[in-house]
Formats: sequence, structure tokens, C-alpha cells
Amino acid sequence: MKALIDGVETEVRVKGKVSYSSNNSGGSWWLKDEDWQALEAAGWNVEWYRDRLDWDGKPYPDGRYIGGALATNASKEFFSLGEGVAEWERITGERASDAGCSCCGAPHSLTYEGPNGGYESNEIDYDEEDDDW
Repeated sequence: MKALIDGVETEVRVKGKVSYSSNNSGGSWWLKDEDWQALEAAGWNVEWYRDRLDWDGKPYPDGRYIGGALATNASKEFFSLGEGVAEWERITGERASDAGCSCCGAPHSLTYEGPNGGYESNEIDYDEEDDDW
């Protein structure tokens, strides 16, 4: 993206948003409470269940979702999906490419919404014929 700065046309990099969504793949949440807390400490905007209401408009018991998750979504601005994935993996110790189980899907989904509307995802397509991700 170009901008006029002090009368000079200059190339400006603009960040987009990397969003993480956790999936209860294989019957358990893959991130631990400490992972969510570490993401928040690194500047990720964590959507805590303690700050949300359930479908009936009531607080979640103990501030946790089904199965005990403190959170299932987080986001942060980065210049690229790769930059966000690298930081997320470094903080959590997980791999964004983990396949999970064939019935539940991948445990981790990271997407990038670029500043000009572009979209990227790390999501893996499941190939039922090979029973492999």
C-alpha cells in the first residue's frame, strides 16, 4: 500500500488480523489454560468465556466452556499468516498443522484477513479416500 508522507510517495506495510480458533478434536481441548494466558501476555486478544454469556444469557459455569475450556478464540495483528502462525506455535508449543481426528477435524484453525480484504487459512482438507489429512 502506498501513502503520501511529507510529500513523498512511500510504500507502507499494513497489518491484517490473524485469528485462531480451537476445535475440541478427539474429545479434548488441545490448548491448556497456561497457553491461553501466554497468548494474552504476548498481546493476543483472547475471547475468555468468563466474559461471555451462554445461549440462555447466563454466565458460563466457572467461566469455562463445555469440557473446561477457558477460551476457544484469539486474534492479533500481523503482516502475514506465516508470522502469526510462527508466534502462535512458539507460544503454545503446538503445531498449527496437527491433523486431529477424522471425525472431529483439525484442532487448530488460523486465518488471516489482510488489510485489503485478502484471506488465507492454514486449514487442512480431509481426504476420506486415504483416511488422511
